[in-house]
Amino acid sequence: MKKLQANTLFLVCIGHGYNDIFWLFLPLALPILREEFRLSYTQSGLLLSFYALIIAAFSFLSGHLGDLYGRGRILSVGFLLTAVGYISLVFLKSFASMLIVLAVAGIGVSTFHSLAPPLLSEQFRQRKAILFGIFEASGSAGILLMMYFFGILVSSMGWRPISALIAMMGLPLALIFYKEDLPISSSQSKRTQKIRPSRTDMVIFFLSRALRSLGIVAIVSFIPLFVVDILSLSIQSAAFFSGMIFFGGIIGSLITGWLSESYRPLSVIAVLHILLLPIVLLVTLPGPLLLITLLLVVLGICHIGFFPPQDLWLSQVSHRAIRGKMFGVGMSLDTVAAAIAPGLFGFVGDRWDLVSSFHWMLLPLAAAATLFVVLRYSVSRSARIKILEDSRLSPNQ
Repeated sequence: MKKLQANTLFLVCIGHGYNDIFWLFLPLALPILREEFRLSYTQSGLLLSFYALIIAAFSFLSGHLGDLYGRGRILSVGFLLTAVGYISLVFLKSFASMLIVLAVAGIGVSTFHSLAPPLLSEQFRQRKAILFGIFEASGSAGILLMMYFFGILVSSMGWRPISALIAMMGLPLALIFYKEDLPISSSQSKRTQKIRPSRTDMVIFFLSRALRSLGIVAIVSFIPLFVVDILSLSIQSAAFFSGMIFFGGIIGSLITGWLSESYRPLSVIAVLHILLLPIVLLVTLPGPLLLITLLLVVLGICHIGFFPPQDLWLSQVSHRAIRGKMFGVGMSLDTVAAAIAPGLFGFVGDRWDLVSSFHWMLLPLAAAATLFVVLRYSVSRSARIKILEDSRLSPNQ
């Protein structure tokens, strides 16, 4: 069993690094695409929105199919489609062909985050928060590695060969996940959720996540353009500064995974979102490049550090039979919000300026922070009421 768990963790972490590379490859390549295809800020934002909408549309379906037919099999199809889609970028000739290729790739990318966290939750009984921290850190590590090589090689090889070479890694992953099919641990098959929040609590949770995505995804996606257009640095520098967010993400994932073993996941989430607000504001203010670099690292800690406690809490409140569907619902709502955000962000950038777009994104982030604080105390109050009711119903206690 321990060997199976170790293999599962290793495969899922490798898959996470690969999947997240192509979740954010498009924003990293956006300055090049914008120049090559002569895109406006609005078109650039709409391109990101289209990609995100495809992911959103298929995330719920992927989670549901994983519940029914096995998570490994659906993940295998996802890796295959991602590889085929991004290899096809080599042949791009127009904006329309770009949309077709990104649709195929987006369907593939949509499968992973609906299925991988439930799979880990079902394979491990203890120290799940730390495992989720390692899992999320692997995604950031994959992105960081890709950004490093992207910045070095883009000037000599071009972005198309880089995309194709990285995409080819998905083909062996598709085969491995199909053969393994990663069975559910028998010790987990009959376990039920530890926490039973109310429907209102779940609505608040998903709404908070969507508002969070509305703000932070647009900010992270447009950091490369911010570095090129506002800081007047090169595309290679844009890759470096974006990479600092994911370097912070590695640190943040490990820290919040560890903290969530001792503290309530919702408490960790609320603190992260409160800290995120001044960090975003400070990044857009004039300052030395070293300070901006450090701020982006902290932004990454707060942004990506959200996921381990989020994964832990959602796995605690969802039944195994519908866990993939629950994660899929969250991913769909998040990604719809993220799809709206870049188009809105780009529109504000065209109408006013890019810095104003960053400032406007503070509004949904502030709303998300407020709702997570409300949820934290609402769930705690519900738990205290349940304990009190149980004690009244049990005469021996």
